[in-house]
This record gives sequence, structure tokens and C-alpha cells, in this order.
Amino acid sequence: MARVPDDLRDGYLTALRLRAFVTIVAIGTLAFLGTTGCALLPRHAARFRMAIALNVMGKVINESSIIQVAFRFNKSPFGTPDFQSLICGRAIIFDLGARGHLVATLQPDYTIRGTSVGVEEIALRAFSTLSKRPYHGYAPESARREMSKFRGRVELPSNLLPQFVWLPQPDNVASAVNVEPDAFGTTIGSDVSLRSVSLETTSLPTNGRIEPAPVWLDQMRHGLQPDRHGPVFRLSPFNLERRDCRD
Repeated sequence: MARVPDDLRDGYLTALRLRAFVTIVAIGTLAFLGTTGCALLPRHAARFRMAIALNVMGKVINESSIIQVAFRFNKSPFGTPDFQSLICGRAIIFDLGARGHLVATLQPDYTIRGTSVGVEEIALRAFSTLSKRPYHGYAPESARREMSKFRGRVELPSNLLPQFVWLPQPDNVASAVNVEPDAFGTTIGSDVSLRSVSLETTSLPTNGRIEPAPVWLDQMRHGLQPDRHGPVFRLSPFNLERRDCRD
């Protein structure tokens, strides 16, 4: 067998080592991308505390949740803009005692005609002045970039609120009904009203699953749904708990 010259052998071994190094780096990078989720999207992400205050029987009740919204942009094969919204956090639940539970969802049922919107649209329009301008279809990528630069606190107007769901019987998910904020008094009780909804940017970690889970949520996790013969709308854990990204 012919002997390989030392200079060629050394060059061959160097090339093998370089190829192995590149492979290891590539695998490590993919693993890192797969485990960090939204953390890799600082230019297109906003983390905030959503705080809601209610007037209930002459008292002010406050509840809040820390939520993160991020956008992953993709290149469409047709050259059109394409993106995916990623949400981390959980819905806000008010225990109204004998009046049941009131829930502010992360995502509304868009089949219902109403003023409620999802948290990604709320954050986008609350934190980006660009997104308040008229546009057709989805807001441009520049609006999402501007959203991620916002720091501070904003009060939400009446046309930029989450969907509210009232459960007069907390032990029965079938009792759930959609309720508009201006109808709290006529639906839940004359002494119940929405006081304020605000967003404030934060670096605190997002909230995890809703624990301990109310009976109605536990029922929902096991596949039960609101009564289709009553107020027809979709409500699922997807509307209430989201872990599309990691802190």
C-alpha cells in the first residue's frame, strides 16, 4: 500500500477536525434555538403586566397577569409577508364570590361580533404608534419592531380590551357566557363594573399554568365545553393558558 505523505495526511486530518467542529457548532445552535423560544426575539417581543380593576359592591378588586407576546417572521414562497404570533402567560380570573367567576381571556372567540381582541393585537396597538395608523390586513413588520421598543405604562381604551367570560356557576363550565364590559351591570349585577385595564412593560417572568385550577377550568381541560344550546362561543385552555415560548 502506498504511503500517504505527511503533509497531505496532516491537511486531511485538519479538514476532518474543522468539519467536526462546524457540525458540533451547528447542532448546538439548533438546540439553543429550540429551547429558548421567544427569548431569541427581543426586537419583536414585548413582556408586560396586564392589570384589571373592577368595581364590585362598592370595593375595588385588582387582578393581573404577566404576558409575553412575540412575533416570528418567515419568508413566504410567494414573496408575501408571513409571521407567527407567540404568546406566553395566562388569563386573568376574578373570584366574585356568590356572583361566580369573571375571566379575561388571552384570545377571544373571533366568531363573536364584539369589541374584544387578542393580547397580541392589544400589545401591538397599545405599544406602537405606527400600528394606530390605518392599514389593510395585518400590521406591517415595522409596527411590531416599534412595539418591542416601548417602555412604560398605558391605559387601554374601551375598543382595545380582552374578551370577558362570566361563569355564574364556577363548578359548571356550561354556565359560561360572553359578556361585553359595558354590560357587566346588566349581566352580572348592577354593582359590578369595569374600572380600568392597563399594560405596563416588565422584565419579570411570565405566569405559568392556572393553579389551583377552578372546577370549570378542570372540566375544560378534560374536554367539556360551554353549552352549545345556550350562548354559542368557543372557550378552551388555548384561550386561557399559553406557553408558546420560554422565559
